[in-house]
Amino acid sequence: MKNKTDFQNGEFYVPTEQVDLSTKFLPGMAENLRKIEDYLNYSLPKGTDPTGRKQSTKQLQELFDNAADGDTILIPPGTYWVEKNTALKDFPNNDQPCLLLRGKKNIRVISWGVTLETRIHAQGILELQLCEDVVIEGLRTKGYGKFPAIDPVTGYGEKGTIAGGYPTSGYWNYWKNNSYDSSGSNKNDGTPFETFGGGFIGNVGSGVLIHRGCKRVTLWKCESYGFNYAGFLIGQPRGLLSNRFRISR
Repeated sequence: MKNKTDFQNGEFYVPTEQVDLSTKFLPGMAENLRKIEDYLNYSLPKGTDPTGRKQSTKQLQELFDNAADGDTILIPPGTYWVEKNTALKDFPNNDQPCLLLRGKKNIRVISWGVTLETRIHAQGILELQLCEDVVIEGLRTKGYGKFPAIDPVTGYGEKGTIAGGYPTSGYWNYWKNNSYDSSGSNKNDGTPFETFGGGFIGNVGSGVLIHRGCKRVTLWKCESYGFNYAGFLIGQPRGLLSNRFRISR
């Protein structure tokens, strides 16, 4: 766009040619200052902790819930500890993520320098349902990052079979976000799975899950790691991935 450049959280006026300062440059700089002032005055719900020492699940979900169509959600840089939000409705299998964007249109999430972190194995963080024209910028999602031991003989681990590892083939990819208690299941040696990292072995967790009728969702320079299933998942576990998506670098 002529005379403008993208500066992470919006289009800022930058003159690129000889212009009349009284009609273009000064108003453009005034608009820049207004945007900076909005950023400095932006406040998250009370109790939100950008240091990661306290959970911010409830506060960030409130921020998402209160966003109207066409809004920009600005999350200041920091590490935000989030965990499974059992207060979220319409999850009959009790497979809630930490955070949910549902039924939102034309929403922009500005999250440069933001890390959303779960400290529970097999727990997914952000889920998008029934959303259209959503852009998420700069977000990092971080999973538990540790995984059940690999069987040194067969090479199988959490996604194992009766041949080795944890025999989860009967339900792997069917249960997400610690909705299935597998702690009483037995390994091949007859000992129980128990729990791992506070979660249930064989459940799947992803950093960002986009499904249930979402259209035109853009993840711009986002990063996701430490999850036992996928950093970014398009489509629903136990279902088919959508063939209508594009990945660009």
